[in-house]
Amino acid sequence: MGEQPVELIINGQSTMNYELGADFGVLDLQIEGPGRKPCLVSLKDTTLMVVRISPGESYELWTLSTNLGGVGTPNVWGAAWKWGAENQVYFAQDSGEGLYKLISNTIHLGTMSAQLKKVALANLTTWNDGFSCGEKTPDIFPDVDYPCFHELYQSTTVPVNKAASTSSNTYIRHMTDVNSGTFEIDFEVIPNQYADEMLSMNACAVNPKDHMLHCQFQTTEGNRIARLDSTQVGFVQQSPGWCFAGIFDEKGTYWLYSNNGLFSIAGLDEETAWYSYRMYEVANNKEWTHFPGFSQQDVGPSGAIGADMVTYKEDSKTYLVSIVESADNLISVVDITDTPTIVQGADGGTFWTAEGLPGPLPGNTTNTWVSAWQTKEKKNVVRSRL
Repeated sequence: MGEQPVELIINGQSTMNYELGADFGVLDLQIEGPGRKPCLVSLKDTTLMVVRISPGESYELWTLSTNLGGVGTPNVWGAAWKWGAENQVYFAQDSGEGLYKLISNTIHLGTMSAQLKKVALANLTTWNDGFSCGEKTPDIFPDVDYPCFHELYQSTTVPVNKAASTSSNTYIRHMTDVNSGTFEIDFEVIPNQYADEMLSMNACAVNPKDHMLHCQFQTTEGNRIARLDSTQVGFVQQSPGWCFAGIFDEKGTYWLYSNNGLFSIAGLDEETAWYSYRMYEVANNKEWTHFPGFSQQDVGPSGAIGADMVTYKEDSKTYLVSIVESADNLISVVDITDTPTIVQGADGGTFWTAEGLPGPLPGNTTNTWVSAWQTKEKKNVVRSRL
C-alpha cells in the first residue's frame, strides 16, 4: 500500500491538486484567534506556503506574499531547518543566494504577508535537504537572569592604554568595598574561536527585557554589540562606532555614546545572538538611530556626554546623566523622553556645575569619570574616575 496524499482546503475548496515548497519546517503560529496551532511552512519561489496541521481540524493552505526578490526566477528553497527553542525556521536557496530566517511574528493572514531576513551566506547546491538535531539553536542563551551576587559590576581591559591591542585582556569584576574602591575579578571575557581578534570591551549594561548583559566589543574586524555571561559571548549586530558609554532605559532601548555621537538601539532582546561576529546578519545589521548634535565636533572639546552614564527619572521624564571630561567636573543632563535634548544648566550653559567632587589628580588637567552605577533603590549614583 502506498502513501496517500492528504486533501487541503485552498480558498474554501478541498483539493489534492497542490504543490508546496522543496522543504518545510513546523512552527507553532497564532494564525486564527487565540492560541497557537502547528503549521507546515515552506517557500515556493518568493511565496510562503502555510499549512495548518492541528489535530481535529481540516488541513488548510494559505499562500502569503513575502519581501523576497526575484519573482519568476528559479527560486528553489531546498533546505529548511527548525531550531526549536526559537520557534523560527531558516531556509537556504539552492542557488547560493543566502540563508534566510522566517520572522514568525510577521506571518499575518489578514494582510496575507510575511517577512524574511537574510542572516548568512550559503553554498550553491543542486540536491539537498535540511534537518535539525538537538533541542535549541547553538549559542542561544537560556532565559535566566545572570546571578548578580553583587551590586556594582564593571568591565575592565588591561594593561592600561591597551584597548586597541590584541595583547590586552578583558574582565568582568565587582566592587568589594565602596569606600576603598577595590574590585575582585569574576571572569575573563573570551569569545569562542575569536580570542585572538578581540581588542577590548566597553559600554556594558543589563537589558531589563531579557536580563542579559550587553556590551560593545572592539575587534580587529570592527565593532559589534554582543550579549554575554560567564560562559559564552553571542554577537548581535554592528556597533555605531567605538562606544564608551552605554545604558538601557526601562523600555529596553540601549543608549550608546561613541566617537560618532549619541545613538539608540531598540529591540535587542528580540535579536538572535551568534557565535561569530562575522556572520552576515551581525556584520550587516546597522539598525540604530543616530541623534545629531552630541559629538565632540558639535559640543567641544570632550563632547556632550561623559565616559559612562546612568538614567534618571523624574515624573514622566527620563534623562541621561553623566560627568563630562573637564577640570571642574561638569554635569551633562540629556532629556531622552522624546527627541534627545541637552538640558541647560542653571546659568544657561550646556552643562551643570558639580559640587563636592575632587579636582584632577596630580599630573592631570581634567577628570575622566569612567564608570557609573545606579543602586537598586535608584536613589544613589556611584562613580569612579580614571
